[in-house]
Amino acid sequence: MIAGLSERLQLARAKGGRAATAYWLASRVLHIQTHKMCATKLPAPGIKADSLPAGYSFICINSKEAMEQCDPGAIATMDDHNGVPIADTIARGGRIYAIVRGDYVATQQRVEFGKGYTESPYPMELFIGEGEAFFSFLYTSPAERGRGWARKLTAHIMRHLAEDGITRCISHTRATNLGSLATRFRCGWQLVALIYSFKPAKRGYIRHLPAWGEVGCTLRAVRIRR
Repeated sequence: MIAGLSERLQLARAKGGRAATAYWLASRVLHIQTHKMCATKLPAPGIKADSLPAGYSFICINSKEAMEQCDPGAIATMDDHNGVPIADTIARGGRIYAIVRGDYVATQQRVEFGKGYTESPYPMELFIGEGEAFFSFLYTSPAERGRGWARKLTAHIMRHLAEDGITRCISHTRATNLGSLATRFRCGWQLVALIYSFKPAKRGYIRHLPAWGEVGCTLRAVRIRR
């Protein structure tokens, strides 16, 4: 309990911490959980994909062949933090992007197209529009957090997707996850929608903000009833 209180005090002191603390209180007292949907247009002017330190490389795993070319240890690590096996992501037409050094994974990101699935904040099928990419399961090794790896990875992915003809990127993040949200905003993403979910029935709805139309998002999220 003391550790949890200390964590919340640190959250409150961080940039954007007051709002995040309010979202946390709403989840604890009112049982309302909030996720923020962010998006950006591509290509994104002014976003630079910084060069990586010696020994590190930016990789895209989008096929069985690409997966086989990666270090098995790196694949095992990415499997553990991808939500589903990498092979399943590839089979559905998705990709795994990462910054690695041999078998060491500094940070990774799952990106999906066409149709996806998420259990957060409740089970939903995602119908991802033409020219859109949905970002999910951003993960950075605990030892590497606070060093800008996720921002570097996001910038490299944005450039790679723009070269492939993708025109919009979309993601959703728990409103209390200040680190992941900061990564998006530093790369020029905008807040385009809020997802509210209610416990214990797992009901919820998406509130689109004006920026949703400005970016041109067409993604649809359909709740799966079980």
